[in-house]
Amino acid sequence: MSFFPNKYQKLFSQIKENARIAIYGTCDLGLKIKENLEIYRPDIQLLCFLDSFKEGKINNLRINSPFEYENLNNEFDYIIISSITNKNKIEIILNNLNFYNIIFLNKDFTKYNDGFIISEELYKKYKISKKIFETKNEQKLYKMLFLNILSGFKNNKKLLDFNQKLRKKYFKNEICPQYCEYLNKDVIKTVIDGGANTGEISTIFSSQFKNVEKIYAFEPLYNMCKKEFEDKLISKNDKIKIVEKALWDKKETLQFKAISQAAYTGSSVKDVSNTITLSKEGDFINIEAISIDEFVAENNVEKVDFIKMDLENSELNALNGAIETIKRDRPQMAICIYHSFEHFVEIPSLLNKMLDDYVYKLYYDPIDRLCEVIIQAVPKEKYKKRHNLLWTKLFKKQ
Repeated sequence: MSFFPNKYQKLFSQIKENARIAIYGTCDLGLKIKENLEIYRPDIQLLCFLDSFKEGKINNLRINSPFEYENLNNEFDYIIISSITNKNKIEIILNNLNFYNIIFLNKDFTKYNDGFIISEELYKKYKISKKIFETKNEQKLYKMLFLNILSGFKNNKKLLDFNQKLRKKYFKNEICPQYCEYLNKDVIKTVIDGGANTGEISTIFSSQFKNVEKIYAFEPLYNMCKKEFEDKLISKNDKIKIVEKALWDKKETLQFKAISQAAYTGSSVKDVSNTITLSKEGDFINIEAISIDEFVAENNVEKVDFIKMDLENSELNALNGAIETIKRDRPQMAICIYHSFEHFVEIPSLLNKMLDDYVYKLYYDPIDRLCEVIIQAVPKEKYKKRHNLLWTKLFKKQ
């Protein structure tokens, strides 16, 4: 069951059940329409592609000329024109052949991502997740982000305006606000930095948390990611320990797919989508993974005060491998929830189920077409209220 149709569902909603159709045009978009038609409307009979110049077969479907039919109306209930640039010419052809039941693509159809389909179960989790935020304004922000992700990361003016005002007016001097904005920094002594990458964030934690004693920086491909400047800082800092392992839900050897430093400096497990291979051959690298609970036990870590996770879609696994430590130590946390739509809903839901008496805050930052969102979780006994007036003022203006 879907609550928020994507652009293909909206396109197909114009077509009656069990209709016979053709797609005019064998371009990439025509093939994409065929692919989504099979997913969302298996009742529809896609009989063929139509094309004025091509013939043969494509994707196991024949390509026919519209001129070979004596009467198109006897063959098809609808024809979808998959070309936006040539739609006027195609419409003239079909009108001359006395066929008028044409479905056109909106001129902005190609500009937007496909969007997401949400199940009834996931929608219920979304409603639970929204309620973990204590103020109506924060719940409103979570909803705005939720709808923004569902629509395929379209630039949302309200979100962009909100972000600009918040960062410019109140946090222009804040270092690393995505992880530190609402933390009680003074009580942090031991840190787990999950997804340390070049180690830059670990050096910031070292300088920002005045009472910090140890930072365990987990990055399985550190030697591949490291940069000379940060590496020099880390080698001189006895508070930072690089752990060349991935955080996971248990000890395991995983296949990692490195991401090109030219595009983005990071790494992700093989199952994670949208990665860019480091080498031309696209080799996968076997790396060792460990859970936080196992690492804490093996290294006699007495107490963990802060956990940061930016694990390129492995956050849920890593959280499941840290349940004992989190329940025992009640650490402050900063967890990325934007790497997958499911994580945006499921991670807050898991935290709420796992924890008692925590305050949850959101950090949002737009990067190109991405919607970067981090949830910060602080135990109520450590939380210092701030910016309540700010939230109220900003939302009243929108």
